[in-house]
Amino acid sequence: MGTLFNNLWSEEVNDHSHLPPYAREHVQPGYLVQALSSEEGEVRRQARQQLEEVGPAAIPYLAQALQNPLENVRWEAAVALSRLEDPSTAPCFVGILGDEEKEIRSLAVESLIQLGEPSIEPALIGLTQSAYSEEFYQSTAFILEALSMRYPAWRERLEPVMKAFGQPRQEEIVYRKAERLVQKLRAEEEEAMEASYEPL
Repeated sequence: MGTLFNNLWSEEVNDHSHLPPYAREHVQPGYLVQALSSEEGEVRRQARQQLEEVGPAAIPYLAQALQNPLENVRWEAAVALSRLEDPSTAPCFVGILGDEEKEIRSLAVESLIQLGEPSIEPALIGLTQSAYSEEFYQSTAFILEALSMRYPAWRERLEPVMKAFGQPRQEEIVYRKAERLVQKLRAEEEEAMEASYEPL
């Protein structure tokens, strides 16, 4: 084990109680993410657990780790994000629905369904981005179907998008239907925001 990991897992360094909150939350995650690339499973596990303890401050570091070429790094980062159960992580999981590793894709699907309603709009936005793999479309269709069943108010709204999956020219039609719904949702959000600022 290299010097970085020896220092990282020493008893003194593992006890962060003496550090000010800023140091605990904003400096340590960068070193912990580096440890996710260790060849030793125990080092990766401890790094992931400490990143989970850091909480929301670790999200940007973990989001970046999802783009790492090493499968172990992406997996550990995805696990840590899933355990944070933070709605703001939904776009992170949408971004890995097309990951080349089935286990990572499956974890992303499970996490988005677990997050619930906050996952719907990011999933729709994902469909309006650049072309994705067939795995991405299958995963997104499954997520939207599951969430439309859990939240009946969304069922009718998502129906045009759902019907577009599996059709000829799927990519083009799904893009168009999803974009239309995203535009409508944003318009509604703007109207609600404007209404909240109206004088009493």
